[in-house]
Amino acid sequence: MRRHRSPSASDTPSPFDEWSSVTAEPSITKPKPPPAAPQKAVTVHQAINAVMRDMDPVGKNGFNDFSRYKFRSVEDVINAANGAFVRHGLFIAPEVVNERYELRGGKNNTAILTIKYRIFGPSGDHVEAVMVGEGSDVSDKAANKAMTAGFKYLLNQVFMIPTESTDDSDRDTPVGAPDPLSGFLARMRDPYVWNDPKALSLIAQDAELAQVSGHRVPMKAGAEPVTLAQLISNRRAQLNAQHQEQQAA
Repeated sequence: MRRHRSPSASDTPSPFDEWSSVTAEPSITKPKPPPAAPQKAVTVHQAINAVMRDMDPVGKNGFNDFSRYKFRSVEDVINAANGAFVRHGLFIAPEVVNERYELRGGKNNTAILTIKYRIFGPSGDHVEAVMVGEGSDVSDKAANKAMTAGFKYLLNQVFMIPTESTDDSDRDTPVGAPDPLSGFLARMRDPYVWNDPKALSLIAQDAELAQVSGHRVPMKAGAEPVTLAQLISNRRAQLNAQHQEQQAA
């Protein structure tokens, strides 16, 4: 007699089997995404242009009390350029290609350096720019100041850093500022200075450094025109003659 096995719970089809077969994801191999196109290397010219777009204006916040003019300090220029240089992968390598030293005014060492700057971009290519830097110091910092001046004007001219001022930085006498000669004449009008040969000698040295010794001094109508250096020399000669007369009396 054949026995019939009663269906167990495992033999009973699940009410979810049909639904599961419908909703199951098909075993299809997903295609691989195409390889990303290689990015073009950024050239140094493109990086320089990006830095120019990214830099903030640098105003003329410094003021020279002696010659009475405004200027942009090298610290302000470097601070404005540093962040943009880092973001766009630029750096600069300087090379002094020529140097000359002078003694001016009997006490100032002056360095005149010709400096070649190589501006490297993120891809390793570079451009070159040559600047002349000049600096004076009574000790051993003349070359340092010349390097600083050259670097400042490299940044200003190559990257065309905008300024908040509309004045031309290359003018000999800024708008609204007195002529440099007037500052020396004002010092000489002081009776203590006008009658002191040593004080006049100091003014003569300062005028030589400021390159105004050869400027003509405004004189009264009919008077013989003289330069600032001649005026100081004549006055010192008068004072020396007076001193000799007093000693002989």
